[in-house]
Amino acid sequence: MNIQSVAKMAHKLQEKLPFVAGINTSEEHEEALSIMDELTENYDNNLLLINYLWPKIEAYEETAPELLLFNERIKNINPGASMLRLLMEHHNLNTTDFKNEIGQKGNVSMICNEKRNLTAEHIKKLSVRFGVTPALFF
Repeated sequence: MNIQSVAKMAHKLQEKLPFVAGINTSEEHEEALSIMDELTENYDNNLLLINYLWPKIEAYEETAPELLLFNERIKNINPGASMLRLLMEHHNLNTTDFKNEIGQKGNVSMICNEKRNLTAEHIKKLSVRFGVTPALFF
């Protein structure tokens, strides 16, 4: 293996994509996302670059000042309630449409408002009804 030629290619890559060493600005982040969109159009052929670029994007998104509030809100989301609300919206349902899976309208409202959690039985029934994996509720 010729290390010098590999180093030369790495240097050329860094000239073309200066943020491969790390993303430091929102502009670089936007550019990296745009490049990632292009790379994923031919996923198999671009897997090496995707695997290299994705951790750079992820690292920036975890620490970027403009995303701190968003990241904090995401950490505090109740996945079961969020999935239930999403299914309700997607299927044009309301709180009265879950008598067989959750029970009365009040129970559904309390879950949607994150005052109660879905039980294992609720999740099992909802998964069957909507043909989704129970993991989506966790």
